[in-house]
Amino acid sequence: MHHVVRGTALCIVALAAVAAAQSTHASSTTSPPASCTRGMFKSYHLQGQDNDPGKGATTFQLSQDYPESKPPPEQLPWHDLDVTAMTDDVAADYTDMVFSYVLDGNLDVDWVAQENQVRTWYHAPWLDATKFGREYVHGLTRERDAQPHSLAPEQTDLAQTWSIGAFNAPGGWAIGQMWCDPTKPDPDRLNPDQRAPNSLPDGTVVFKLLFTSADPSQVPLLEGTKAWQADIADLPPNVAGSTTTVADPPRSLATVHLLQIDVAVRDDRMPLGWVFGTFAHVAGSGGEWNDMVPVGLQWGNDPGVTPDMVAAGETLQDQWINPRFLSEIARFDTDPAAPTPDTMADRYFGHLGWAGRLAGPLDNPLSSCMSCHMTAGVPAVPIVPPAGATDRDRLAWFVDTPSGVAFAPPMSDSAGAFVRVSTDYSLQLSMGIGNFYATTCQAEVAREQVSPRGPERPSPLEVAESNCDLITEGTSTTKGVSTWWLVAAVIGGFAVATLIFYRRGGRPHEPQGAIT
Repeated sequence: MHHVVRGTALCIVALAAVAAAQSTHASSTTSPPASCTRGMFKSYHLQGQDNDPGKGATTFQLSQDYPESKPPPEQLPWHDLDVTAMTDDVAADYTDMVFSYVLDGNLDVDWVAQENQVRTWYHAPWLDATKFGREYVHGLTRERDAQPHSLAPEQTDLAQTWSIGAFNAPGGWAIGQMWCDPTKPDPDRLNPDQRAPNSLPDGTVVFKLLFTSADPSQVPLLEGTKAWQADIADLPPNVAGSTTTVADPPRSLATVHLLQIDVAVRDDRMPLGWVFGTFAHVAGSGGEWNDMVPVGLQWGNDPGVTPDMVAAGETLQDQWINPRFLSEIARFDTDPAAPTPDTMADRYFGHLGWAGRLAGPLDNPLSSCMSCHMTAGVPAVPIVPPAGATDRDRLAWFVDTPSGVAFAPPMSDSAGAFVRVSTDYSLQLSMGIGNFYATTCQAEVAREQVSPRGPERPSPLEVAESNCDLITEGTSTTKGVSTWWLVAAVIGGFAVATLIFYRRGGRPHEPQGAIT
C-alpha cells in the first residue's frame, strides 16, 4: 500500500533523543504513560480555520479513538493456510481472504471506519497537513498523478489520484502508542518492546482505497466502479508539474472513481513479516466488487533481479501475479500487434512494477508494493531510486528488509550516514510524523540536492529552534518519483550522533549504504 502526503519535513526533538540514548534497556518493555490523550487530531485540510471548506457540511471524521490496551491475538481466516510453500493456489486464497476481511462491514457504512459494526478501523493522524492533505468529504489525500496514457490509450488528460487508508485494531493500538502524547510523537514506541524490531503487531491489517479523477470515457477499466464526490485540486487537466508547482491549489467538488485497493498484512509466518496485495477495477469482470480483480500478492523483494534477467527467463519467486488479471486486462488492449499474454514482461510493465514486481495501475512502475513501503521510517528517505539510476543502483531499493528494521538508501560515504527509526512499512505513519514536525518546528532549513548515487554529505545546520536537531525535507509520494532533498543536521557533533545511534539498544538496523 503506497502511500500518502508529499512535501514533508521532519524534526526530531534533540533533548528527547539524547535522554532516550542514555536510558537503559534492562526491561524488555518500556512503561507506558498512565494514560494517553485522545481526540486531538484534525480530520481534514484547513479544518477549524477561517477558510474551512467543510463549514456547514457533513465532513469526514478521523477515527482516532485508538485502543488503550493491546488487542488479544485474533485467529484470522488466512492463518489456516500453509504458507511454508506459497503455491499459486495458496496465494490466491490468501488474497481472497484478506479482501473479504477488508470488505466485511465496510460496504454497509460506505467505508466510514469508526461506524463499521463488524470491527472498528483507525486512521493515521496528521495527513491533513500540506497541500496534499485530507479533503473534507471522505478524508482522501492526494498521491502520485497518473500521466496521460498511463492508465489507458484513450487517456488524454492528467488524472489526480486520491486515497484513504485505515488500520484494524492491532494497528490502531500501535498508532495510539506512537501518538500517546499528541505533542510528542515517538516512532520508537510503535513496538514498546525495546529489544525487538520496531514492528506493528502480528495480525495488523491495513487497507487503502485509491481513487482517480479520470473519467471512464478515457479509462474504460473504470466503467461501473464506485464513485465519490471529493474536494480535490481544481486545476486544468494537463498542468505540467501541477503536483509540485502550485503552492496550495484551490479545491472544488468533483467525481473520483475507485480504481485500486491495496492491502497489507503483518504475518509473522512470512519471511519478512509482511504480505502486500493489490486489486484493480477491471470493468466487466464479474460485476460490483467482483470487478476488483486481484493483481497479485507479494511477500519479498526478489533481491538482485533486474528487468534484463526477467526478459532472459528469470522468474520472480517472492510474489504471485494473478493470471486472471492479465487476461482481463488484455480485453482492453487496443493494439492488435501486441504480444500474447504469455509475454508479460513486454506487455504489462505499465501495470506492474520494476522488472515485473507487484504494483497496481496507479503505482510507480519503477517501484513495487514492498519496495516502496519498506522505506517507511523517520527521518524520511527517498522511496524510489533517483532518476537516472543504473539497475545496480536500483537494486538497493529491492532488498529484503525485515519488519521493523529501518531501511537506509546508499549514501555517498560513511560520513553521510544517519540513523533512522522504522515505522514498519507504513508510509502513512512516517509521513504523518513528518507533517507534524514540518508544521511545529519553526527552523531555517538548508537544503542539499540528492545526487544520482544518493545524498551528498550533510552539512551542519544552525537550527533556530532549540527543540529541533535533525531535519529532513523533501517532496515525496508513496508511489511517485519527485525531486528529493535530503538534509541531516546533527547538533552537538559526532558525540550526539553516536548517542542517537545507540538509543535503540538491541533493535536491528539495515546496514547503511550496503547494496545486497
